[in-house]
Amino acid sequence: MALHDLGLLPFAEPFPRIRLHGMLTKDGAKMSKSRGNVVNPDRYVEEHGADATRMYLLFIGPWDEGGDFSDAGVVGIERFLQRTWRLIVEPHVPGGGDVDPRPLDRAIATVGGHLEAMRFNTAIAALMEVVRWAAGARPSMTEEARRRVARSIVRLLAPFAPYLAEELWSRCGEAYSVHHQPWPAFDASALVDDIVTVVIQVDGRVRDRVRVPAGTDRARVLELALQSGNVRRHLVDDMPEEVIFVPDRVMNLVSRGADG
Repeated sequence: MALHDLGLLPFAEPFPRIRLHGMLTKDGAKMSKSRGNVVNPDRYVEEHGADATRMYLLFIGPWDEGGDFSDAGVVGIERFLQRTWRLIVEPHVPGGGDVDPRPLDRAIATVGGHLEAMRFNTAIAALMEVVRWAAGARPSMTEEARRRVARSIVRLLAPFAPYLAEELWSRCGEAYSVHHQPWPAFDASALVDDIVTVVIQVDGRVRDRVRVPAGTDRARVLELALQSGNVRRHLVDDMPEEVIFVPDRVMNLVSRGADG
């Protein structure tokens, strides 16, 4: 029986489900005072900051599984935050290059989706990847592109490093608070793979695979399929009697005389 049914609480449970975090270990062993391996978070907050400590705990492993705590891991997150700081605040000389924005669009979608699924570690990994991309592409960015990248990355960072994100949002010239901002918009077309793998079957059995640009037409996929020695070995007279094609996914070549 729930406590509110006994009159001990004036309300029902305030959430529909609970998601418990996993167990943290230290150097591969369960933390205990007898082992002397208990981690005091106050020490790490003092040495590395609350944002780095919090972010590392989210990055250490799947939320419901936990992971092994490492001092080096906290330092790695701190260095990542320092790189992010430099990316946002260092002076920028606009470039004239044509920078593909798809890595940013994909990161926005990935980080948001993984946040909703409580996959914090993989969300942070995607954030790290887009910061790495942005640092490399920054010299070629126009000022307009840099502004979009900077403001988007700061908003992606905010759930994990709220204090740093607030400061960076201010450094971007934006009004308080980053935590009142909507999630960045992204171009859904950027999520479509440029290159796809089409499975090549002969009489329903996989004989090869070809990598082609998304949307490649039937004739081109057939041409590539027939260049495969393994495909041709399983075709009667080296040519199919029928071709069944599902764009971007599979092509089945029905050989002459094959059973229906």
